[in-house]
Amino acid sequence: MFFNKLSGLVRGPRALSPTHRFVEKVVAALGPSIAEADNFEPILAQALHSAELYYHQQIQAIPGPFEISASDPGNNPFVQTVFPSRDDVMAALGRSIEVRDFLPALARDGNLEFFALLGCREKVMAGHEPGLQFADHTVRSIGHSEEYCRESLRNSCLHRLLGQFRAHVDTLRHRGKIPKAEWNIANRANAAAADADQATEFVLAEQELSPDKLLKGLVAWLETPEVHLRIESSAAVGADQRGARAELPVMHCADRRQWSVSLVQIPVEEAVNALASESHCHRYILI
Repeated sequence: MFFNKLSGLVRGPRALSPTHRFVEKVVAALGPSIAEADNFEPILAQALHSAELYYHQQIQAIPGPFEISASDPGNNPFVQTVFPSRDDVMAALGRSIEVRDFLPALARDGNLEFFALLGCREKVMAGHEPGLQFADHTVRSIGHSEEYCRESLRNSCLHRLLGQFRAHVDTLRHRGKIPKAEWNIANRANAAAADADQATEFVLAEQELSPDKLLKGLVAWLETPEVHLRIESSAAVGADQRGARAELPVMHCADRRQWSVSLVQIPVEEAVNALASESHCHRYILI
């Protein structure tokens, strides 16, 4: 993988730092020639810090953590609002790929609870069914603390952003040339609206992937992190543990599905039991 999911977790944005821990990883992924660009490290570090700060602010806006328990949902307004039944809680835990992959380590370390991002989708109600209901509940970015969970989400965002840039560059490298409108690094959000005349113009790998142009393209990519992930307000409103109003914002990301999201706190024992009751783990959220 381009970046290890659990390595080098963000310890909070450090906008004034003259370097960034991903600089060496960028060089390893894109090739050592990019380091030959003028003012390579300070320019790249500033762009990385800026993208990281954006993701920090977005993920801090996710509400929670809210306590989740299948064993006693009756006294928990959040569970009553978000989960139609106890079985939905168990399905969210037992069918999550990340719970399958990472929960055993948390259990071995003696953790009694874990934290995670909960995603669910607003259910389309038939006929005159009243109220708001959610479906397709799943969790990801599980960890031993709220801070770890949010850090893991920020890391996943930055990993994906950089990984997509590498894939974009690899396409040009392998093909040698691609239409200018398809390349369109500096304005990728509006690629579909590019002039028709641009379709006949090509960018050449030997020119566009020179050290200075490659760095310029990467900086332009990092300057639009909202293309990859953003957290937006929604009309979906639940209730927190005290019964107070708790808005569930919508997360727009690489996943085509739009998730209503929150952070949750879950007993490890319940998740272990849920995992044992499921034969097939298939739920995930693609950040």
